[in-house]
Amino acid sequence: MGETAADTAREIAALRRETEQLLDALEQRARQGLDLRHVAMAHPAFRLARGAAVAGGVLVVLALWYRSYRRAQAARRPLARLRREAAALGAEALTRARLAGQALRGAEPIREPPAASAAPAPRVLRALAASATLAGAAYLARKLAEPQWRPEPPRPPPDASAC
Repeated sequence: MGETAADTAREIAALRRETEQLLDALEQRARQGLDLRHVAMAHPAFRLARGAAVAGGVLVVLALWYRSYRRAQAARRPLARLRREAAALGAEALTRARLAGQALRGAEPIREPPAASAAPAPRVLRALAASATLAGAAYLARKLAEPQWRPEPPRPPPDASAC
């Protein structure tokens, strides 16, 4: 201890500051050790799995885009146009022949309701896949931008007497 009461008080204050800093550091390490998110982010297997999931998502989106591109390309071909037009003409001719047959027999013409659009389930699945992709992209963008906007706690000024 110091020779005077003032020296002793200074030494006690310095020891108290050092003890508080050590306790703060220990508390921060304990929080990091208990924070599962921090532990998982530091684990290499988690990083690998996250990278694989992102790569898999990108591959799925590219595969869906390529499939839709190829379908659109095939639909624009002249032969595909002719087939669609021939199928439409055939359906119209079949309907007219059915109506003419009914009229010749003297039966009351039966009007069939227009056919519903073909299979809404694939449309719903595509919409769900698109919305999941957009939600995943938004989540990824938010996670990537989060560290940039996270405020850091203010650090106390350096203590001149500790040096």
